[in-house]
Amino acid sequence: MKRILVTGAGGFIGTHLVCSLKGHGHFVRGVDLELPSWSLTQADEFWLLDLREHADAQTAVTGMDQVYALAADVGGMGHVGAPALQAPIMYDNTTINFNTLESARRVGVCRYLLVPSVCVCPVYKLDREWPSPLREDEVYPSQPRGTAGCPRS
Repeated sequence: MKRILVTGAGGFIGTHLVCSLKGHGHFVRGVDLELPSWSLTQADEFWLLDLREHADAQTAVTGMDQVYALAADVGGMGHVGAPALQAPIMYDNTTINFNTLESARRVGVCRYLLVPSVCVCPVYKLDREWPSPLREDEVYPSQPRGTAGCPRS
């Protein structure tokens, strides 16, 4: 049985990932700023932590074998696409990822998976009735939907 941390465990994908990992017999610690709003968590432990804070990230990863990093400031294109919010959101998400990754490195976590947002998907992949899985070589150039005030290149 592996001890696995899922950050962003209160979100839609995080909630389902926790259930899947539990179904495979793993011990799962979920971390988020808030509890899931549509269902009870299946995590063995669910901690309300702010991963923008280094001490919280260190607490979250301690004792874990693996990390599935889904935590991010999200909220749809209306939120993340607002010009006034783009820099603060990027700063927060970078801080979350740096703190979690560095804390995991320091405590000797053996596997770390950073799960990107669907926002990296090229528009042509999302606009199909039956989207195909995204291969790594299709992420660059990402060609995401344009954000407010930012022309697509």
